[in-house]
Amino acid sequence: MVERFRTLAALVLLASLAAPGCTSSLTKQGRQQAAYRRHVRKVQHDHQKQLAKANREANRPLHRPPELTPPVETITLDSSGGSESASAPAVADGGSGQPSP
Repeated sequence: MVERFRTLAALVLLASLAAPGCTSSLTKQGRQQAAYRRHVRKVQHDHQKQLAKANREANRPLHRPPELTPPVETITLDSSGGSESASAPAVADGGSGQPSP
């Protein structure tokens, strides 16, 4: 029984060492290949992010600032004698509402 267990354990050990995935991290070349795969995956991910950002920028709506117009003064004509009066902002006169003498 013990002999059979040893034989089975030896076969499992040999099969696991013969598999290419197990030993790849143990050799210098295997570590280099894994590092290269990680590098390629990272570069591809960054490239995808750049493309997505460029597409978002290209498809965003353009916001234009509102056009500023100069202030408009209204001019009314007095019908009694043809004199003109222009409306302008009121100046504070102390609150009396009467013109000063």
